[in-house]
Amino acid sequence: MNFAMVIENNVIDVVKNVDKAPDYPPDMIGRPVIALECDETVKIGMIYNNGEFIEPEPTPPKPYQPTEGELLLMKSQAAVYEEMQANRLSQMKANADIYEAILSNGGAV
Repeated sequence: MNFAMVIENNVIDVVKNVDKAPDYPPDMIGRPVIALECDETVKIGMIYNNGEFIEPEPTPPKPYQPTEGELLLMKSQAAVYEEMQANRLSQMKANADIYEAILSNGGAV
């Protein structure tokens, strides 16, 4: 015989090919574990409802929503990045001006 071990309608274990129902102790918060005879199709994670074992409906994952603190951090990081890019661009322009002046002088420093 096969037995589904159930806590509050949730299959937490399946014991196969035994002569009698296993005896599980209650879980950590005292909920009893009930042994229900089942067939080979029952597996961990199924739900026992109205005398039937059913597959739970899959729930799609929720899209990630950053917290206010994370948004504030991202905005400040973006501001720092933009400032760094502006500084780099300014440096590059200064270097270009210097090289242009050198070239217009005939290459003499």
